[in-house]
Amino acid sequence: MNGVKKVAPASVVVNHGDTVTLEIVTPQERDESGNVEGIDTRYSFTKWSDGSTAKVRTITATGNVSLTAQMKSEYLVSVSSSAVSIPGSGWYEKAAASH
Repeated sequence: MNGVKKVAPASVVVNHGDTVTLEIVTPQERDESGNVEGIDTRYSFTKWSDGSTAKVRTITATGNVSLTAQMKSEYLVSVSSSAVSIPGSGWYEKAAASH
């Protein structure tokens, strides 16, 4: 927010008429599982709660505003074998059906 990183959820108070620049960092990655070495989870920006898909936006405060960045969750699947080639490694969206 205005070039300063915030950890969600974040709340700020600004004066009426102030301009605020919002930027969402995407993707956001982290190591959640002990079963997969290294980064295994990532969150990718999809849209703001008001429907905007802009990763960077500037708004002018004219009243109370609540915005939520909506993210999709993806998990790393790691498949390996020293004997045969096994397909399927890669990033998969949470609750996505595989075909």
